[in-house]
Amino acid sequence: MKKITLIDCYISSDTVLGKLELMIKELRSNNEDIFLISNTIIPQHIQSLTNYSFYDKKNRLFEDNYVGVSLLDIWKGFDKGIIHELEPAFQRHGLSVMVNMFNALELCKRLGYTHFQRLEVDALFTDKSWEYMKTIPDICVKERKKGLFYVNEYEEGNDVSFHYMFCDIDYFLKTSPKISNESDYQKYIFNKWGENKFTPVETFIYDTLGLNNNNDILCKNGKIDMVNDFEGTYWNSETTGANLSPKYQGCSTRMYKTNHDNNMVILTFNYKGKLVVRNIVIYYVDGSTENITQVVDNKGHFTYTEHSKEIEKIEVYEDGNLLYDEYNQNIYSYIKFTIF
Repeated sequence: MKKITLIDCYISSDTVLGKLELMIKELRSNNEDIFLISNTIIPQHIQSLTNYSFYDKKNRLFEDNYVGVSLLDIWKGFDKGIIHELEPAFQRHGLSVMVNMFNALELCKRLGYTHFQRLEVDALFTDKSWEYMKTIPDICVKERKKGLFYVNEYEEGNDVSFHYMFCDIDYFLKTSPKISNESDYQKYIFNKWGENKFTPVETFIYDTLGLNNNNDILCKNGKIDMVNDFEGTYWNSETTGANLSPKYQGCSTRMYKTNHDNNMVILTFNYKGKLVVRNIVIYYVDGSTENITQVVDNKGHFTYTEHSKEIEKIEVYEDGNLLYDEYNQNIYSYIKFTIF
C-alpha cells in the first residue's frame, strides 16, 4: 500500500489559506504524502510544503437547469438562537469537486500511489483524530475492505460524508464513472432517473459505489461513528455562500420567519471578506414604507432588525443600485430565538 492525502481547496481568503497551511504541516509531521489540487492559484510557500500541487484555472460550475433540487439548511448558531437560511441545495461547485477528484486520482495512480484519503481543509482535527486517521489503512486491511466511508442517513435518502474518506484508487476509479464535465454528469443522472434530477456529489459517490449494499467497503455511521472516531474535531469551520443564489452577490439580505411574536426579521449575512452596506426599502401591506440600512463589516458578520408590521416586499440596494426585490411569499428561512 502506498497512500496519499488528497486535498481540494478553493483558497477564497487568508483564513482559508492559514487553515490549509496548518493542515499540510500537520500531515507532513505525520509523514503523509500530499496532493493538493485547487482552482485558485497556489502560493509558492504552500506548494513547497506538498509533494504535488495541481492548479486548474477552470473552476467548473453547474450551469444548466435541473429538477428535484431539495432545500439546504445553511444554519449558524449565535448567542440568541439559530439562523436557518434555507436555499435550494444546488451545488454549483459540486461539478468542480467531482472533476478535480477524478483528475487528481488518475494522476496519483500514475505516480504510483495505490490508496488515498481525502480531507476537507476547514476541518479542525484534534490530536486524537490525527492518531485515529493513522490506523484506518490497517483497519481496512484487517477487515479486508477496499476503503472506509462515513454514510449519512436521511428520510429522503443517503449520502457519504466528504469530511473524510479512504479508498483503494483503482477500485474507486473502476467503480465510480468518471466525470470530466457537466455533460458526463447529465448522462449519468439521465440514465439513473430518466430526467435531469439534480444529484449532489455526496449522493453521487454513495450511489455509484453502491454503498447501500457493498461488502467491499467499510461503511460507518456519519452522525455517530464520525463523532466518536474523530473525537473533538470541529467540522465546517468555514462559512461559504457557494450555495446562495448569485443575486445576493456574496451577501444575503432577506426575510426570515421567527418564533418571536410572529415578527418578521430582515437579516443581512456577509459571506465575503469585505465591508458591505445594504440599503433596504420595506413595503408594508398597509401601504407605508420604511428605509433601513444594514452594515456588515466582514465575512461571517451579520445584523438584523425585527418588524411587527406585515411586510409585502423588500427592495435591496448597494451603492445606489437595485440588486433585487423579494416578496413576502414562500419564506422558508427562519430564526429560532432561544433568548428574546
